[in-house]
Order: sequence, then C-alpha cells, then structure tokens
Amino acid sequence: MNMKNLLSDLKIAWTGQAALGELGIWHPIEKRLYWIDITKGHINRMDVETGENQYIVVSGILGAVVGRAKGGMLATLSNKIISFNFPNHEFETIATVFPADRKDLRMNDGKCDRRGRFWIGVASQEKTGHGGLYRYDTDGTLTLMEEDVIFSNGLTWSPDNKFFYYVDSAKYCIYKYDFDLDKGTISNRSILLQLDNVSDIPDGLTIDQDGFLWLALYNGGKLIRIHPNGEIDNTIMLPVERPTSCVFGGDNEKTLFVTSCSRDLHEVETLNSPAGHIFALQVKIGGISESLFNG
Repeated sequence: MNMKNLLSDLKIAWTGQAALGELGIWHPIEKRLYWIDITKGHINRMDVETGENQYIVVSGILGAVVGRAKGGMLATLSNKIISFNFPNHEFETIATVFPADRKDLRMNDGKCDRRGRFWIGVASQEKTGHGGLYRYDTDGTLTLMEEDVIFSNGLTWSPDNKFFYYVDSAKYCIYKYDFDLDKGTISNRSILLQLDNVSDIPDGLTIDQDGFLWLALYNGGKLIRIHPNGEIDNTIMLPVERPTSCVFGGDNEKTLFVTSCSRDLHEVETLNSPAGHIFALQVKIGGISESLFNG
C-alpha cells in the first residue's frame, strides 16, 4: 500500500522524556492511554485529547500493564503480577512468576488475548535463553507456554484468532504460532520474519484490522508494517532513533500511538530533542482494541 494511503498525519501526543517508554493499553472504557516508563518506574495514564498525563511510581522493574474488565489494572512488576486501582498506591500481589533471586530475568511486555487471559513475557537479561512466555488465567492459574525464548518482547493475535505472533528481540525475529482461542494454546511455531540488520532490534508489536503487523524497530528509527505472509509492506520513518512500542487507540482505533526511549542517547542533550516523546500516527486502516483481563 502506498504510504499516502496508509497515513494521514504524525504528531506528538505527549512531550516529555521517557527514559524507557513502553505502551500498555488503550483502555476502551476509560478512553485513556496507559503506558509505563521502565527505567523510572512510572505507570502513566494519559488523556490523549488534552495531553494531561498522570503517573504513579512503583518500586521494582515494570514489564507490562493491562486493564481489568471488572475495573482496576494489572501489571507485571519485578517477578510478580500485581493488581491496583489507578491512581491509588494499594498494590496486591496476585501471582509470582519466577523466584525473586533470579536477577538474570525480568518481565517484559504482556497483553490479554480475546478471552481475557493475560500473556506475560519473561526476558533473559544475560541472553542465556532462559526467558519464557506465560499465560495467567482468570482463575489464577499460571502456565508456561513457551521456554525457547531469550528476550521476550511484543506479542499479538490475528483478527480471526487463528494465529499468535511473538517477538524474540535477541533472535531478531517474529514467530508465528497456530492459536486455539477456546483452549488458549499455541502450537506449530515458525519464523514469520527474520531481520538481517541486527542494529534494528524488533520491539513492540500490534496488529491492524486487515491482519497486518506493526513493529517498532529499536535503534532503527522506524516502524514497519508486515503482511501476514511475512513480507514488509511499508516502512514509516520516525523522528527518534529508538521507538519501543505501538498500540492502536482513539476514535475507531485509527490512531497508532508510539512510545520511545531517551536512555543512553546523546540526542537528549539537545533541548528540543523528541527522544522519549509519545507520537500519534493517524492511519487509514484501524486497529483492534486491546483486550482487558477477564478475572
């Protein structure tokens, strides 16, 4: 698809300097954008109409944040899953994913499938291959779904729920699995896209209504739109070197929000640097609302 037919506008949704910004969810009920700053320990909630951004500070390493259908939020923090009500600081640990002494591991990215189960990535900070992917069910059951993982990252499901897509940043690839929505299982892993340029690290991932994937390339300064057959359909250059994640939201899910990273970049020494900002791309093909946890 021609770029002119794909995008209509690119603007800054939030002017700030997130050290390591990552998106959580466009909350379909609250009409707010939830996002985190992993380095600063901030869970943020933004009104995209006004740009007003609230945040709470947590102690530990954040990985993901999702909404709950019954109200409130879930997040992965250090080695745990916690529940809370924004903006209250009353956190409750509802599950432990791995032992606290495993300092080589950290939570990284997570989303709910369309039955409201929470899928949680665990990344190996030492790139040992000891990362993994877990499914936290609405009855409180935690199940290891994939263990052949180094640096767990973006994940999403096809619009028809037949496929699951999953990024391993350390392997520079997107995996494709068969997905059983009723059982919540994945099988038959294959490589959908293998990136050759190892300076462009695959990061956050989402999907549009036509089943095309949108992938943020950390260090690459761009997003790529990927056909369901694995071919790169389009490249969208961004004014920052390190985009980290993307999620659809806003009216009719036709705004693609993109977070970015300013940590360790010389560009933040420039007063007007956009590194760390959140961007909003107006797209012609809308996305699919991210699901809430159903427990």
